[in-house]
Amino acid sequence: MKAVLFPTDFSKNSVNAIHYAVALLKDQPCKFYFLNVQKASSFLSDDMMVVSSSATVYKTLVDAAKTSIENIIVKLKQKFKNEEHQFFSIVDYDNFTDASSNA
Repeated sequence: MKAVLFPTDFSKNSVNAIHYAVALLKDQPCKFYFLNVQKASSFLSDDMMVVSSSATVYKTLVDAAKTSIENIIVKLKQKFKNEEHQFFSIVDYDNFTDASSNA
């Protein structure tokens, strides 16, 4: 079984690449891992205005990334309907090189 890592920033290009790779591997059993790494500097001051006082920056960023990955997975499952494909989500709050070595 192949294991494929998709580092994603949720851009149109990264989502297109994910769809292309899943289609390319449609006849092979695969485990697809989606990696998104968040960092505090990506959290803009405007974003701070809409965060509830009980939420942390970490939780807000990670939850948003997890939701985005789940949305991609739902669309892939609907489009490709392949029982031999498994999907996993990895979200970290770090810099990319440290996060990818810990994943």
